[in-house]
Amino acid sequence: MKQLAITRRSYPANALRRSALGFTLLELSIVIAIVSMVLAGAVTVSGNIVRRQSYSDTREKISLLQKALIDFHAANGRLPCVSPMTAPVDTATFGVEVLGGACDTNTSVPAGTWRVASGTGFVRIGAFPSRTLGLPDQAGSDEYGNRYLYAVTESHTSVSGFSNSANPGVIIVRDNATTPNTITSDASFLILSHGENGVGGFRYMNGTQPGGAVAAAPYTDDAENADPDGVFLSARFNDNDLARYFDDVIAFVPKYLLRAENVNQRSVLFTGEASAPLIPGTGPVTGRPVVAREAVSVITLPEEATVIFTSIGSAELDIAPTPPNNPLNIGVFAGTVIEPPVSPPYPSWPSFCSYNRDFEGESSRGIYFSSATCIKRMPAGTYTLKSYVRGVFDETQPHPLRPYVVENRLQYTVIR
Repeated sequence: MKQLAITRRSYPANALRRSALGFTLLELSIVIAIVSMVLAGAVTVSGNIVRRQSYSDTREKISLLQKALIDFHAANGRLPCVSPMTAPVDTATFGVEVLGGACDTNTSVPAGTWRVASGTGFVRIGAFPSRTLGLPDQAGSDEYGNRYLYAVTESHTSVSGFSNSANPGVIIVRDNATTPNTITSDASFLILSHGENGVGGFRYMNGTQPGGAVAAAPYTDDAENADPDGVFLSARFNDNDLARYFDDVIAFVPKYLLRAENVNQRSVLFTGEASAPLIPGTGPVTGRPVVAREAVSVITLPEEATVIFTSIGSAELDIAPTPPNNPLNIGVFAGTVIEPPVSPPYPSWPSFCSYNRDFEGESSRGIYFSSATCIKRMPAGTYTLKSYVRGVFDETQPHPLRPYVVENRLQYTVIR
């Protein structure tokens, strides 16, 4: 019988030790390092997911608060005043508008609120008035445990102040602090979350401000929303560049958009429009020729109602080049008129409810557009609404001129 040969193989001693222990210390340290990097990456990814979700939830919540303010205005004809930023959540003044809502007539400044000049009026700044709007207290807190800042144009906190066309919104919103561009200069209200870093924010529960009123350098953009004035920033989210760091969440509504939202929510009694025929001009001319035209509608209100009407106009101007050092002023003017007038009229033009113009100081051939919108709460009665449009040319030298009103249209909507 053939015998099987058994061959013995020898192994290094360190190999036997590794087999018995599983890993050498060097290999174990490498494994630990790899696992640590994987876990760190997982924690980073998880943290970023949570950050994005908190930011998204705050944006969604602000949209709901914005809708609540629009609904409040539709029901009351005004916006609520601010509530105290420093009132603890377990006190009676938390979430309640100050001064009983009479911020338009009472110039006092309760604790935890601010009253600052901006544009042609004043801005009230404080906390979101959740209880006044019938919302739970938690509605006044963002996802980071800070209170929502609420700013409102002071004149828009009363029915007469908002309905007066001479009172536009005066809250200014810009896109950055270094080389700012103005997004709007006539916002009626604004809601703001100070973001994850909470710079300038007040804590929800006790109304304290841990970070102070103004952000320290280098948070240039964030600092603009931390000081109590009528200027705010709505910039892109940026957590990479400290000099331009911005994590605030902001929402605002200009007056004309607030009016448009209310048209959709309130009962529309009727709508209508009128137009005026085209009027050709002549040339050459000298001086200040004006081609004007009125579009007229007569309406009868069976009850007190809000009338929103717009004058839409355009004028074509065909003008030869201007001689050197000879200034030129061309354009189109649009204005709205109510007869008999419903006071108060527009302050600069007593006979107009509102007006607007598009002028240029140069020679040009083209069509210039302008429109003006008036909103008035009017008692029952019969009224004449007029859209007044004129094409104007201001020049001391004769030039070929062909101005005419291309369009003059009056559109109106009457709502309860």
